[in-house]
Formats: sequence, C-alpha cells, structure tokens
Amino acid sequence: MPQVFISHSVKDDALAEEVRQAVLDELTAKKYDVKVDYRDIVPGRDWNPELNQWLLECDAAVILLNAHALRSDWVRREVAILTFRRFHNPRLQLFPVLLGDLDTKDLDAAGLIDMAPVQSARFTAAQWADGGREKLTALLLDQFARLPDLGACTGTDDALHGWITRIARCLGECGTESLKAAAAQLGLTDADLAQVEGTVAAALFLAYQMLDTADQRLHEALYELDPDLPEARFSQLVKELRSIWVDVEAARHLLPREPDHGGVVVLTARVPDTAVFHVQRAFCMSLRRFQVQSAQRLPGGEEGIFEELHEACLDAIRELLGLRPGQAIRDYAWRPNVAHFLFLDTAHERPAHVTRIVRELRDAYPKLTVVLLTDKAESAQEARDRWKLDGLVVVTPHLTEKAEDLGNQLSTDLYRLPQRVRGDQP
Repeated sequence: MPQVFISHSVKDDALAEEVRQAVLDELTAKKYDVKVDYRDIVPGRDWNPELNQWLLECDAAVILLNAHALRSDWVRREVAILTFRRFHNPRLQLFPVLLGDLDTKDLDAAGLIDMAPVQSARFTAAQWADGGREKLTALLLDQFARLPDLGACTGTDDALHGWITRIARCLGECGTESLKAAAAQLGLTDADLAQVEGTVAAALFLAYQMLDTADQRLHEALYELDPDLPEARFSQLVKELRSIWVDVEAARHLLPREPDHGGVVVLTARVPDTAVFHVQRAFCMSLRRFQVQSAQRLPGGEEGIFEELHEACLDAIRELLGLRPGQAIRDYAWRPNVAHFLFLDTAHERPAHVTRIVRELRDAYPKLTVVLLTDKAESAQEARDRWKLDGLVVVTPHLTEKAEDLGNQLSTDLYRLPQRVRGDQP
C-alpha cells in the first residue's frame, strides 16, 4: 500500500485544518496509507521519533504551506528532509499546496525555493469553498496514480536508502537488549521500540533515529552497541555516522544542480574538515560519488600572491584527479558521474584574487565545484556583492563557530571510539 506523508502546521488556521482533514479522508478512502502527526510533543522532546521513519519511508508527501508553516521549524525540517530525499531518488513524489495568499515568492523568501519548481496547487479560502476539495482530490489522485514502492529500491538506486540500509545491517547484528540500551541513550523509550516487531525492524527504526542525532548522545549509544559487534562491523558503523552532525538543510546546498556540472558554493567554515563532512552528508557517505581536495596558499610576502594561489589551486586539482605534479589537466581526467570539489580557504585572501581565480577555474573546468570557506556569515546578496560570481550558492543555515567546534569534536570522538573500546587509546 503506497504511503503518503502530510506535512502541515495548521495552528489557528481553519482553512489549513480543513484542507489537511480533506486530504487525509480522501487519500485514506482510496486505500493510501496516510501518515500525519496530530499529537502534542512529549514533554522533554522536540520531535516525535515516528516522524523520522515516516519522512524516510514515504512514497509521496503532501506539503501544506500556509503563513504559519513558513515560520515553523518543524515544517522546514520536514521539507529539507523530503527535498533531500527527492534529489537522491526523483521518484519520490512531492506535492506542495499553497494556502491563503502565499505564492512562490513567499517560498523563496522563506528559504523554501526548492518547492517552487515542483508541481503544486494553490487555494484561497474562497477558492476552497468553491469546489476546492474536489479539485485538490483530482490533482492528488492523478499525481499519485502510479506511485513506485520506494522501499523496494536498492542502495545503488538511492544513496540515502543505501546509507540507511548499511547502518541498519550493522545494527541488525546487535541483540535486543543492546538495541534498547542504545535507544535509551538516544532519548527513545521502550514504548518507542515496541512499535516495531523483530530485531530487523527495530534496527531499521534505530537507524532512522541515529541519522537525526547530532550530539554526544550518538557517541553514548555506540558505546552500548560495541559488545555485540565484531571489530570491523563496529568500525564501519562509526565511519557511516561521522558526518551526521551536519544539518541536512545545509548539506543539500552542496548537491549539484545538474549531473556532471559544477558550481560555486560559499560555506561558513573555519577548517577544511568541516567542508568534507558537509559533502559526505550531502552524498549520504556514498564515497564513489564524490572526490574532494583542499587548496591553500602558503603564507608569504605580497609579491606574487595571485600566482601562488592560482598554482596552489591547479596543484590541488591535479591531486583531486590523481594526476602527476605539473601534468596537464585534460577533459578526460574528470570522472563520469562523480562530483569533484575544490575547497578554497579565503580567510587570508583578497576577494578580487579569489573571484578572478574562481572564474578562470570554472571556465576551464565546468565539472568542478569550488567551495569558498569563509568565517563571515553573509546573506546571499552580501556574498554576491563580495565575490561577484554568477550562480553563487550560499549554504544556509549558517554554521556558527560553536556548532562547528562541537560537530568536529563529535566526529573526532567517533573516529577514536573503535580504538578506545579496544584499549588502543586511553
């Protein structure tokens, strides 16, 4: 039975509440498995664990967007996860419904521009009263007439599905008690795990929660799982989770807009490792789909700064492509169906030099994505004014210094964890 998720924020909005109920009733009547969250949040939590599973398993989603939804952190989070999923599997059907006076300009202003190109419907209160229910039902049933079973796809078809599957396979080797102990560290209860039957289902449910845990709770949960896992399996599980601290809404800005096409991205980051984790998160740890390399000019005098930075970038590109030092960079060296990223730390560089170099690199190597690392959290317009580059993408939400430090700390702790549990490190 196709599963459809309804994303909404209907607080104090009679039209939104009526539309939500209509969508639920009509799709349920047509035998769709509709998932919609009505419940209040449990005290001490900011998220219902079932939502992670619904968002990552649904075959389609109806996204009700009203003024309150555009201000809702929940809805933004749901939209970020759904659009991220859709990049990795275009078969996922998303259907936004704009309510009231909203239009695509409002989506852009709210940072939900990924919703703009998707087929959508729009209803004011008057339009809804004038046969809106029947019109929306017809649109949805036509859109969802032939939904694929996304749960049946393989990791090769869908990088996100493959990532979840790899994590769940590791967890599936753990006993029930260890899974429950890990779940407790993640803030889940026995009642949460009781929703699924059997170790395989519990492992999958726990995998969904791990992909939504970006703090030291993840570290503590892994400690609980170590006794049940062989050394190699435990190391694999830890490796899969090292970039999980990166916000999925931010990571999706690193994804290419077109296959085999690069671009220019501005990322608020102080160290290159942060950029690496963002790319890993964006590509769901599917390492065969991306290559990364950093370019940094060695500090020196004022003479020849541009030339030094330019040569540093070319050397980094050669290393990125596996070429010899000084070797010519040919078109055939760019790997097909692989995203190539060059990280450029701009902290001590003149913006004019960076702009000139990036333009030259993009003209010469259109498959290259240049990621500019900066410690300045700028709006898209401020970044365009500073760098004067066409097609510039600014990663948002901006990463604070504290969040970056804690994220890299968590990643380091996870990296060391297999050695520590074996007694190789104190």
